[in-house]
Amino acid sequence: MVIRGVLLSLVWLLLIPICVGVLFERQEERHSLLLEWIYGMISMMALAQVILIPLIALRKSFSLAMGIWLIGVLLLTIAGVSAHVKKEEKHTYSCVFENRKEKVLVLCVAAVVLVQCLMAGFLQHSDADDARFVAESVIAVEQDSMYVISPISGEPMYKVDYLGDVRKDLTSPWVMYIAMLSKLCAVAPAFLAHALLPFYLVLFCYAVYTAFGYSFFNGNKKNTAIFIVFLSVFMTFDYTSTHTVGTVMLFRIWQGKAFAAAGIVPLLFYLYLQYTKNRENKSKRHVILILLWIASFAASLVSGIGILLELLLVAILGLTEWIMSRKVKSAIMFWMTGLPSLFYLICQYKYWEIFVAPWFI
Repeated sequence: MVIRGVLLSLVWLLLIPICVGVLFERQEERHSLLLEWIYGMISMMALAQVILIPLIALRKSFSLAMGIWLIGVLLLTIAGVSAHVKKEEKHTYSCVFENRKEKVLVLCVAAVVLVQCLMAGFLQHSDADDARFVAESVIAVEQDSMYVISPISGEPMYKVDYLGDVRKDLTSPWVMYIAMLSKLCAVAPAFLAHALLPFYLVLFCYAVYTAFGYSFFNGNKKNTAIFIVFLSVFMTFDYTSTHTVGTVMLFRIWQGKAFAAAGIVPLLFYLYLQYTKNRENKSKRHVILILLWIASFAASLVSGIGILLELLLVAILGLTEWIMSRKVKSAIMFWMTGLPSLFYLICQYKYWEIFVAPWFI
């Protein structure tokens, strides 16, 4: 069962995202598997957010939400594969190694990152919050419902006068996404959350750091590798608090707030860096804006703090863009990418009218 779960996770958390991500790299002469995987992962999350929120509000079943999401993912996968096949003669993938020293350095970096991915999934484990987060995923899988029963008290959700932090889960249904992946991988939600998913999420974080470093150092692979080594050492010895980025990434990355801090926020910085480098390239700039919209939906899925961080960063980076480009239109286009997060933030504070009051109708 474990081996089957691992193999299925390779399909749903590695192969499928790469196929989806091809849609955003199809205009590039040289493809990047790293970027395709990153873009595919956030696209699958964004699609889940778009589907889950209205179905939660309408009190629909978990299986219906998962079925619609699965159809959407498969359609995106087919579209990505079709786009790759049509452009196969024109597009190639960039070579990772150029000389022996670079090959050794990159392999050492890969080994360090792999060790940390395994640490997150199979070694140190603490601060799980299973009583709430995993409980919500298990209820969804076992009872085919979404936020019908309070994971805190066991009462029907509409009878709970004060939902507390659970209200944030209604607009950031990260645990429902975990539940869907657990069914696809044919494993229990707890096993996926604590063992399989952390491996891929830590890998995602380092993929974003690598993409950022490669862009920041203008394609210098040696400097990028040194940058990743520095980050990995920093993360390893960052256990000075339970709330540092290194701690949440290596100990509880499967929690949405941890993934928002370690993965989504750096991704926003990377996309902004790409946006500034392609101001004169209108087609690529539009693709980056689309990716920022998708990242906004993904940030809203993972956590309530992801909603706030995304809005704050978009506001600050949009202002920075206005100052640097001296074009109000460019800043407005950047600010508009935060509209999904703003919408879900409003929903979060109107949770009673949207999610609970309909139970009395």
